[in-house]
Amino acid sequence: VLPFTRNVVGSMDYTPVTFSAKKSKNMGIPVTTNAHQMGLSVVFESGFQCFADNESVYRTLPAPVKSFLTEVPCTWDESRALAGYPGDYAVILRRKDDTWYLGAVNGKDEARELTFTLPKECRNKELTLIKDGGNRTEFAYETIKNTPEKLTIKVLPNGGFCGVIRNEK
Repeated sequence: VLPFTRNVVGSMDYTPVTFSAKKSKNMGIPVTTNAHQMGLSVVFESGFQCFADNESVYRTLPAPVKSFLTEVPCTWDESRALAGYPGDYAVILRRKDDTWYLGAVNGKDEARELTFTLPKECRNKELTLIKDGGNRTEFAYETIKNTPEKLTIKVLPNGGFCGVIRNEK
């Protein structure tokens, strides 16, 4: 719900990208995947982004994940909601300089496919994705050489993904 309420017109205070927190449905907190947490680094805009986990946890992450978290901006030149509905899912695209960042989160406790349309300036480029792997804590990686107009990406229950689209130099 937050991308469509607190975060719809500007920055909000939120600390995303938590991998080690004990999350339990019994406490009313959804159990999200690690890829969902990665998606939050783009979906939520805070102006001063503070990732919420312990440094030791980040040091153990796979190299592509650490690389993404190191380079993801905390301020943006442009933001677009590509698809979504409050309480259901959100697919957000943000630009910093000539690089586009994609983030998505599934707000439902069911596996599904998220389909969205990329704007013209993001098509026929290379998209590098970090997405849900085989379970809640695993990552999968995919590179799409020539991004099409429409994309469909599978996500786990309470899953998500993030990605980078770079303009050629």
